[in-house]
Amino acid sequence: MVFALGSATVLLGLRDGDEYLLIAREDSTQLIRVFLEVGTRVPLRASSAGCAMMARMEPSEVDELLKPELEEFADTPVLTSEELRKEIVRTVKRGYALDMSSWYRPHVCSIGAAVTNAAGRPIAAVTLAVPQMRYARSQEKTFARMVVAAADEISKLVASA
Repeated sequence: MVFALGSATVLLGLRDGDEYLLIAREDSTQLIRVFLEVGTRVPLRASSAGCAMMARMEPSEVDELLKPELEEFADTPVLTSEELRKEIVRTVKRGYALDMSSWYRPHVCSIGAAVTNAAGRPIAAVTLAVPQMRYARSQEKTFARMVVAAADEISKLVASA
């Protein structure tokens, strides 16, 4: 199975406190695709975008975000604080967040990368999302590089504004 960029939905969202606020979406060209309405709010701890942003935060800030446990969101179980801390460590090592259908949207795989301001603080995230049935693990690094490059480009534009 070959995973083509047109088979993915690309999302851009801002950090708003402990939430990710979707502000832009480029839809997949596929009939079966990931769809979130612009304006959707998702807890940071329930998305690859949020994990990517938390991986760029100070540990004390992450501690504050993870104080209250969130057992489920949208009727779907989410990672415990301890599981999420482990995923944040993996995200730091990889350079991008990876959700293999285990968080907020079952049967959706996503790759997220943080957008930062001039001070290097995470303010937003870019996410590539695809239905799990079309996700090809062999393409992960290629698409992760694209997601990270897009987030880096937006970060540079924000820093120069």
